[in-house]
Amino acid sequence: MSYLGIFGGADGKAIICLSLAVPLVPVSIRLVIVWFLSPFFPMIILALGYLLSFLVSLSFLARNLLAYLQESSSMFDGLHEESFARKLFAVISGYRLDPERLISKPFVYPMEHVVADGEGRKRRRFDLSLGIGDDDHDHFVNKFLNSLGEVGSPKLVWVTPGLPMMVFFLGALVFLIAINL
Repeated sequence: MSYLGIFGGADGKAIICLSLAVPLVPVSIRLVIVWFLSPFFPMIILALGYLLSFLVSLSFLARNLLAYLQESSSMFDGLHEESFARKLFAVISGYRLDPERLISKPFVYPMEHVVADGEGRKRRRFDLSLGIGDDDHDHFVNKFLNSLGEVGSPKLVWVTPGLPMMVFFLGALVFLIAINL
């Protein structure tokens, strides 16, 4: 999964280390349903970690629904040509932010990029890829902000945080320990 870009190299190494340290569900975990999910402890941590990460998507959905209720017509300004599915994915995986604040947030990345359409005009599109390539955050964000100048200066752009899965894996481990105390 690390090689596919689903999560980072450190997250993959954490699962490997957990697999070597605790390959099977410890006897101290008395929750019977855990045994039915899998006898392999790292697989349970992986599954619970992804379930916890979906809570972030729910928080984005709630945040964006509140924003939509306040300003329904301007939620997708400059992105009206995007499909419903791409807009829905943006709503559950990110939020809107003032472009000027993007530089000061080191773990937040734009979900948009500027492209030329068939007639040579520049327009904003969602970039729903999983990575930023070889660029570091500041270089990537500066490139994005410079390209925004070609389409005007929108008040808000769609962004997403770069959250490491290791945070959710740790949350899953803490959850399993807490329910067994």
